[in-house]
Amino acid sequence: MRIKKTSIVILPVALFLAVTFAGCGILAKNKGVSGKASAAENKAKTRIEAVDDTAAKVDSQRLDKIGAFASGIDYLLHKDTNQSPEAAAAETLNERVMGLANKPDFAEKREIASMADLIVANHTDGQKTLSAKDKEIETLGLSVKDLKTQKEQAVKSYVRLADKNAANADQYRQTLGQMDSFLGLGAIWYGIKRLFLRFGLILGIGSILFLALRITSMSNPIAASIFSIFNQAGSWLVNGLAVLFPKALQLAGNTATAVFTAYKGTMIKIVDAIQIVRDRAEANGKPATIEDYLTEAEKSMNADEKAIVQELKKALNWKQ
Repeated sequence: MRIKKTSIVILPVALFLAVTFAGCGILAKNKGVSGKASAAENKAKTRIEAVDDTAAKVDSQRLDKIGAFASGIDYLLHKDTNQSPEAAAAETLNERVMGLANKPDFAEKREIASMADLIVANHTDGQKTLSAKDKEIETLGLSVKDLKTQKEQAVKSYVRLADKNAANADQYRQTLGQMDSFLGLGAIWYGIKRLFLRFGLILGIGSILFLALRITSMSNPIAASIFSIFNQAGSWLVNGLAVLFPKALQLAGNTATAVFTAYKGTMIKIVDAIQIVRDRAEANGKPATIEDYLTEAEKSMNADEKAIVQELKKALNWKQ
């Protein structure tokens, strides 16, 4: 079989591409190179920012409550016409609180003022309204505590992710350094190692699955039918090797099916001829001669089978 020159060129090129892609496959999975690491870090940052935004809203709500209650204090202090020095000092300090807190709207100021009047009058509705406000304050306090926990968890997650990405980046820089060594030839060597490592892994797993299927096929018809596919594929492989290496089977001590069948057919006809002549001799009551055996065998054989006999005689150094 003649091998074209193009095949000689294509084979090393294909091997080179396989090695190159095997080496580059690591970089393709590199999250730092592909940008997935940055995306993950941005996502972690977004979670922190979302917690901060929610915390800012809760802080604003707390300032709203502070401003509302400060307006109620201011309302009561202004109603007291005979202020003591302490009340006057309290009004002065409360003005600072009102300056720091959010300014309540008109409806909320009126609600707080009404609640203050009811509390002064010792009315039960005032206490009910104050209890409702206390629950709102308690809810805001729990929200602050929960947001603080969420912030700590989000920051820890971001730090872990950043540390992992930094470690991966160091590893990939080291790998790139190895691949860039020896004027770039290190990449080819790296690719060869990765290629054989992956082939070895695939071969190992495939061998285990193959053996398991082979053992199961001895007792399970379904597994046996599946294993027959491997038998067929194996026959194609052997035939392909026989085409590429015609003498390989012979050197390995194996016999091709066609050759085996031809020799077996020849031997069957020789045995049949001997048996026919023997039965005929017993029926006639006289012994058979060697010529009888040879004549009967010759009548049943074709040219190819006769050539096999001649080949065997030659191999045994008998005269033709």
